[in-house]
Amino acid sequence: MSLTVDVTSLKSSRGERFDLTNPSDREHILNNGLELDIPVNDRISGHPLVLYFQDFGTLFSMYKDTWDDTAKPSLVFNFFIPTSGWNEVDRFGRFSANWRLREQQVDFLLSYFEHWEQLKEYNLVIGFCDESPVLDEIVEQIYDCMNLYNIPKDSVMIMGHNFLGQNTINALCQERKELPIKYVVRWHMTGHMDYKKIERHATHFKQGGTFEYIDNNNWQYRRKYPISFLNRRPTMARTALLWGLYANGIYAKDMPTISAFPPLKFFKQGNTSTDWADQVVHIEYMGHVLQRFQTNLLDTLNPTSMDEFKDKMRVGKTIPGDYEFIGDIESQNVPFENNFYVWLTCETAGDLDQPNLFITEKVLKPFNNGQGLILFSQPGFLQKVKQLGYHTLGEEFGINEDYDDVEDNEERMKRVLAETVKICNLDPEELYERWLSTKSKVIENQKRIYLSLTNIKFNYTENLVKHFTNEIQKPYNRHELLEYDVDNELKIYKNFTNFDVFINN
Repeated sequence: MSLTVDVTSLKSSRGERFDLTNPSDREHILNNGLELDIPVNDRISGHPLVLYFQDFGTLFSMYKDTWDDTAKPSLVFNFFIPTSGWNEVDRFGRFSANWRLREQQVDFLLSYFEHWEQLKEYNLVIGFCDESPVLDEIVEQIYDCMNLYNIPKDSVMIMGHNFLGQNTINALCQERKELPIKYVVRWHMTGHMDYKKIERHATHFKQGGTFEYIDNNNWQYRRKYPISFLNRRPTMARTALLWGLYANGIYAKDMPTISAFPPLKFFKQGNTSTDWADQVVHIEYMGHVLQRFQTNLLDTLNPTSMDEFKDKMRVGKTIPGDYEFIGDIESQNVPFENNFYVWLTCETAGDLDQPNLFITEKVLKPFNNGQGLILFSQPGFLQKVKQLGYHTLGEEFGINEDYDDVEDNEERMKRVLAETVKICNLDPEELYERWLSTKSKVIENQKRIYLSLTNIKFNYTENLVKHFTNEIQKPYNRHELLEYDVDNELKIYKNFTNFDVFINN
């Protein structure tokens, strides 16, 4: 078998060679991380497809005392697959997305398992800790690779952000009559936010185990805009929501807290001309979008309205005063962050058919900035966010959150739009009074976000490390995996940011 990857001669992105079966080389990788060189014929992403999870190694060194020295050690390799999948267009112009491991990733697994005898003292943990892709095909590929070499199921795990990942694996294993492998939840999205903005509400941990919260919200200030709706990367659901706002007379030209797919920095896409807008959104694509999410608005789509939409929603342009090109660092910024009341957001999972409880920074940002939340995602998503202890402020702002219970995508989006329009039509003074009534809950939200800072002893990060290292190290129990309870996992994470129980919880 000819493979593109050989674990005895791993080529890094810097051109170095490492033998994973060699103890000294392995130690180097453990301490310094590893990014595999991306194959010349597969450079569809600027992100390494396979890398040793250096962040995991850093956490290991920071909290080494939390590890059981007698337990089986782990090697944690991160595989990059976008949450929205790999987008492909066939020769007939038909668009599709898939969530399959790419050739380099498959070959890495095959080579790893081929040298299992030299590596079997380690658990192999396959991480998806940048994104949260659909797991069906991925898990099947992993099982196929394992079965070729008769790899024990209790020696391989998947780690990622999806609180429902174990349920997906269990369902697939039941179909295939396989033993389940373990999915370890490692949810930590605060790194995608601006830490300086979090620190405004926090002092450093004080001697004697005390701490303080600083309320830096300006409760006397009347914010200028009712909502914000920030969209860096295009998805069908986000595009449909933007069209819904346009159809209801809510324009980015009048409300600069709305963005529609500004030029992207890291992927070298776009520019400030109309060409970028035409690439991102065009009438054929919008037809597909509305057909899926808002058929009731299809009769509003025509060449004239398409042009007007691009103009009034400022498609392809950055928000005034923001960065010219938006990358990962720039997207941590929230333009006009203290000048609007309610955050409308569309989670990436809103485009997916398979249940995927990947809660991103897009949900956490309004909690840090003292804003309410209107959310389009999968059914029941908002309720799961609340189970983490956060307040959406729906009651105070008069938002009917029953939309979260609606199974049908089109009806759920229609109700989300209705609540958004209702907020936009409120008298500014009424909005301000409603916001004042949220004060106690805003403070609770900000305290939870505050505890995610890494410079606080016994904080979220330390407890997170204790949790997932324990999950990786404890003996394999098939019955526990099959009885996985997402509500219990959410409760564990809720306690990580509970001011009353956070010390060594």
